[in-house]
This record gives sequence, C-alpha cells and structure tokens, in this order.
Amino acid sequence: MDEEVVTALKRVAKGSVFVLFGFAVYSIGIFLFRALSARGLPIEDFGVLSFLLSLTTTASIIATLGIVSGLPKFIVEHRVKGRKAGELIGSAFLLTLLSSVLTSLLLLLAYPFVQTFVGVDFSLYTLFSLSVIFFAILMTSVGADRGFGNYVVKAFFSDGLRGIILGIGGLLIYYTGILLLAGVSYFLAFLLPSVLAFVYVYRRYSPKPSTIFLKELAVFSVSLLFVAFLVRTMLSTDVLMLSYFLPEREVGLYGSAQTLSVLGTSVHNAILFLFFPFVTSFFARKMFSKADRFYKLVTKWVLALSLPLFSILFFYAPQTLTIVFGREYSPASGPLRILSLGYLVHVFLGANGASLISLGYIADLTTPVLLSLFINLLLNVLLIPRLGIVGAAVATALSLIFLNLFMSYVLWKRTGVHPLYGKLLVPVASTGTALLLSYLLSYLSPLLQLTVFLVTYTIFNILLGVFEEEDREILRTLKRKLLS
Repeated sequence: MDEEVVTALKRVAKGSVFVLFGFAVYSIGIFLFRALSARGLPIEDFGVLSFLLSLTTTASIIATLGIVSGLPKFIVEHRVKGRKAGELIGSAFLLTLLSSVLTSLLLLLAYPFVQTFVGVDFSLYTLFSLSVIFFAILMTSVGADRGFGNYVVKAFFSDGLRGIILGIGGLLIYYTGILLLAGVSYFLAFLLPSVLAFVYVYRRYSPKPSTIFLKELAVFSVSLLFVAFLVRTMLSTDVLMLSYFLPEREVGLYGSAQTLSVLGTSVHNAILFLFFPFVTSFFARKMFSKADRFYKLVTKWVLALSLPLFSILFFYAPQTLTIVFGREYSPASGPLRILSLGYLVHVFLGANGASLISLGYIADLTTPVLLSLFINLLLNVLLIPRLGIVGAAVATALSLIFLNLFMSYVLWKRTGVHPLYGKLLVPVASTGTALLLSYLLSYLSPLLQLTVFLVTYTIFNILLGVFEEEDREILRTLKRKLLS
C-alpha cells in the first residue's frame, strides 16, 4: 500500500463530501430549473430554453479559453517547483475577462442570424449572452482554488449558491409561466456567485494583475480551448441539429432526456474535480505507477457510486420521465436509455481526458475529439431525419463511446495508466444481481423495489470484496474523525 497514494485518496475522499454536497445542491437546482420550466412552459418555449442553454454553454467554454483545466495544471507545477502563483492567477483573470467580453459581444451581434431558425426574444437572448462574462470569472476562480487542491469556491459558490438561485428560478417559472424569468435566473446564477468567488480568491491567494504569464497561459489554453470547444460542440450537436430539423416540441422532449442522462455523471464530475490536482502532481514527478493505482481506485469509487443511478435511468426511463417532467415527456424514454449507456461508458473508463490534460498532451487529444465530432455530425445528419430524437441520442452516445475508448487508448499508450482491473467487475456484478432480485419482486411498489435494489447492491459489493486495503484505511480514518 503506497502511503502517498493513500494520502491523496484521503484528501479526495474528504473533499468529495463537500464537493458532492455542493454538486448535489447544484444538480437539484439545475434539475428543478429544467424540470419546472418544462412543466410551467409550453413545450415550444422549453425547446427555445434548451437551445439557449446549449448555445450559451458552448460560448462560455470558448470564453474561458480552457483556463478552467489549464490553470490548475500550471498552479500545481508551480507549487512542485516551489514558486508562488499570485501573478499566474492574475494573468488568468485578465485573459478570461478579455475573452469573455469579446465572446458576449459576438453573441449579441449574432442575434439576427439566430432569429432565422429559433424565435427567441432579444431581452431573453441578451441575458443569456451577458451571463458568459460572469461564467468566465466564476470558472477562473474555481480553477485557481482547484490548483491548490481546495474546494470552497466549487462547492459553495459555483455549485451551492448557483444551484439555489436556479432552483428558485425554476419555481418562479413554474408558477408564472414566463420564459423571460429563465434568463433572469440564469444571469443571476452567475453574477452573484462570481462576485463572491472572486472576493474569496483575491483574499486567499492574492492574485496580481500581470502579463508575465499571459503568453504561456494563452498558448496552452488556446490549444486546450480548441479541444474543449470541439468536445462541447460534439455534445451540443444533437440539440442544435434537432432545432434545425425538427419542431421545438421535439427539441423539448429531447432536452428532458438529456437533462436526466447527464445526472448519471454527477459523482464522476464531483470526484474528478479533486482528482485532477493530485494526478497532475504524480505525473509532474514522473510517478506513473502511483498515478495508475490512484486512477484505478478513483474510477472504481466513481463506478460503484454511479451504477445505481444509471440503472434507474435505464430500466425505469418512462416512469422517471413521467415523475420528473410529466406524462407528455414519456416518449423521450428511448433517448434517455441510449444517452445513459453512452455516459455509463464515459464513467467506466475514468478520467482519461483530464489525465491527458494534466500531462500537457493536448495534441494527443485533438485527433480523437475531431474524429468523434465528425462521427457525431455525420450520424446526426443521417439519423435525425429518419429516427428523430432517437437518432440524435444514438449519434451522441456512439460518438461519446468512441471518444472515451480512443482517449483511454492514448493514455495507456503514453503512460501505461488505465482503469481496467478485476475490482471494477464487483460493482457491475452487484448491479446485475440487485436488478435481477428487484425484477423478481416486481409485484412490490416502486419504492420497495428501489429499496431492495440498493440494499442488495450494497451487500453484494461488500461480500464480493469491493473494499481494498487503501479503501479500508480511508474508512478507518473517517471513522476516527467521526468518533473524535
């Protein structure tokens, strides 16, 4: 048992509690925002909202220039070399501020073009466009805090507060049926947290406005931006092309499936946040065997915690859609199942993309991402006219699976790091057993079936030996802290 790996795992486990809590608040908030908007607005208006969310998210990724992932890498490398990071953080803020203002202006100038295929009010469009500036400030603050292995900005400002504002916005939309409130809520959900996050980062890390690292950050970040933009474009292609080929009603149906399927990656995203600085530290010191062990254990944690949710989304898709969005959204059960499978493979193969970024292998990311985008575009063009929203889901899931397989291969080829080992089969086998027992007891109420599934899943994970020595050491540490 490697002590340094265990120490890193302990910090991830401890921080993940807070990150998962914040992420849960955000997930509930954005979930309420989307679900209550779907219930409170006509399906056509919800289609417009889904389009704006996809467009703004893509634009926001462009505005941040890849700093969200690039800045933590630079901070970790500075700390390994014993350097201070104040001027580095200041350079990052300056870079993203300039970029986000420019991106926001370009969005506003593009309004006449957007109007040609989606009928959206200018006031609503303006609120979403301006939110890009505050998104960039907030995400740069998150990246700065993340580089020190901390989680305060992420858990409390970026996720917690933002989730609360979006949840309240969803309630207002549900009771009033006013689409403009979606823009107001979304704008405030970035404005308030970004201000608080910047104040926190300024007081704790003393960023200094500087141009010293602008070139270094810009060169790395622009290449990373290109990859991030391609990935986001790939994941947004389905909604954008549905908006072109099909009526807003179909886009709204697909948006409900997309919202639920992404929930399955919640644990992955939360733990990945803390995984990144530690795996970067191992790679920076050429400790590939430690990085490999760390990668495997974290992937096992993520898979074990994610499989129950994926099982519910896949096997109870119509019921989940009906409960969350309403009976009229049940036709989206096919896309929900297909998208869930794609995201499950993404979780199963671990943090391959983040690991390549931490190594600085941006060029190695470009080829698989470009190929995946091409596959997604081609499949969307071929399948949407024939299969509608099911075709869009197939296109996205297949391109996502291809991308993750390719990135995992590149990571293994370059470093020998990969997620595959025997213990990954334990949560898979436990899921199969729990689903079988739940099916045999299908005469029970859905709540009792879910209880049986979760209890059986937990017991079989323990019996089949999901916990290894490192896991048991972490549990002992947590137990000591709880009892002290």
